[in-house]
Amino acid sequence: MRVYDLRHRFASAALHRWLDEGKDLYSRLPYLRTYMGHKELAATAYYIHLLPENLVKFAGIDWDALGRMIPEVELWDE
Repeated sequence: MRVYDLRHRFASAALHRWLDEGKDLYSRLPYLRTYMGHKELAATAYYIHLLPENLVKFAGIDWDALGRMIPEVELWDE
């Protein structure tokens, strides 16, 4: 396992824990960003893995607001 993998796991686990606890993601993501040492929330978003089957049960998520906080990532060919 690489350190990089641990960062992904940490960010994903924190997000899932907050969802399970009913925490407000919009207020928590800036803390996760700072804890991970990122200046931009987009850098933190790269590490977050959301499993669709887990998100279905969280109907209170405002996808438009979350989309404004975490922009789409454009893929490119090298």
